[in-house]
Amino acid sequence: MELQQCVNSSNFLPEKPKLVVGLKGSTSNIFVDNGAYRDFLFRTFQVSSVDMESAAVVMASFLTTHSDFPQNQI
Repeated sequence: MELQQCVNSSNFLPEKPKLVVGLKGSTSNIFVDNGAYRDFLFRTFQVSSVDMESAAVVMASFLTTHSDFPQNQI
């Protein structure tokens, strides 16, 4: 896959982008700003990145459409 370094004459990346295959990602319902916990995730599950925003978007969308859902049972 060829990734472009420049979008136009004023928007460009300082280095050529590359696609890395073989790493594991995960999602979290909490903000993971703890280095020791990130190390634990990598050692235990070989997780190299944690997405923290998607779970919040899904939860907010769900609760918006299901206002009768008891939030303490999530």
